[in-house]
Amino acid sequence: MALTGTPLAGFETTRESFCGSYGGYAAPEVVVNGQCSNFLAEGDNVVGGLQGDLRLARAKPAR
Repeated sequence: MALTGTPLAGFETTRESFCGSYGGYAAPEVVVNGQCSNFLAEGDNVVGGLQGDLRLARAKPAR
C-alpha cells in the first residue's frame, strides 16, 4: 500500500463530513477539498477515513 509509513495528516469519522451534504462516495467532499475535518464521531452513520499527504513525482514523457 502506498501509505505505509506515511504520517497521518487527518481523519474523518462521519459519513456526512466525509461525503458532504450532497456528495457521495464517487467524489467525497474531503477528497474534493483535500482535507479531513478531524472530527471524532459518536453514534450512527460512521465511516473510517484516513488522510495521508503524498507528493507525486512528475510523469516522464513517453518515447
